[in-house]
Amino acid sequence: MARTLIIPDLHNDTDRAETIISTHGGGCDRIVFLGDFFDQFHDTSADAERVARWLVKSVAEDSRRMHLVGNHDMPYLGGEMTAEVYRCPGWSLEKYRAASSVLQDLDRSKLYAAVECDGWLLSHAGFHRSHLEARTMEQLLLVCEEAFERALGGVPDPIFSPSRARGFGAHVGGVTWLDWSREFMAVDGWHQIVGHSPSRSVRAAYSTEMFVGQHRITREPVPTELSNRTHYTSMNWCLDTQLQAVGVIEGTKFDLVWV
Repeated sequence: MARTLIIPDLHNDTDRAETIISTHGGGCDRIVFLGDFFDQFHDTSADAERVARWLVKSVAEDSRRMHLVGNHDMPYLGGEMTAEVYRCPGWSLEKYRAASSVLQDLDRSKLYAAVECDGWLLSHAGFHRSHLEARTMEQLLLVCEEAFERALGGVPDPIFSPSRARGFGAHVGGVTWLDWSREFMAVDGWHQIVGHSPSRSVRAAYSTEMFVGQHRITREPVPTELSNRTHYTSMNWCLDTQLQAVGVIEGTKFDLVWV
């Protein structure tokens, strides 16, 4: 059974990510980053260049690593039209130019909007019910792959739309923008793990045939009743605690590592 380490939003803190991998990634078959590699308050073009160099190396040199894209990554990954269409707070032209020259060497075919690991659906912000209904996992991942290709060409796509919950115009947020507190919901048949919405606690949203519930965890282990999705029609986790916690999945089991 594969063991997967899940690392949420970095926001420039690549050194901490590497420390986490050195400490906790040794027994893992896969390491999945949930995106938002770029941007932080008051950062500089030098920071953007450094993160770009880390991303190119991380993608190229460790086959265990899978890199998902976040809303703060999208405007750096394509050309000027992509930057214009998918511009995010924190982005600047100076940082874009510094990162772009490095990202010419990035293998973008190894970046993803979403991936499936042992029945878990991993993405930066998660999928709204409207994106999941009437689709299989395979269909959804193909939709994401095709949408990401269009996005890199500067074409707007609703799968990446920012929503009213984050102060923009779309009715619901896409996979890089969906707000956990205002938009995310448990959808029967889907088990998601996301970042994007920061908090001091790791949050769960879950459902069974009888009830829908939520749970918050701060520096404690996952309660036994929530550590396995088997008895839930939908089990979902948001890990964005500013790199205070990472997730580990093995089949249907989920656990937290506080770092």
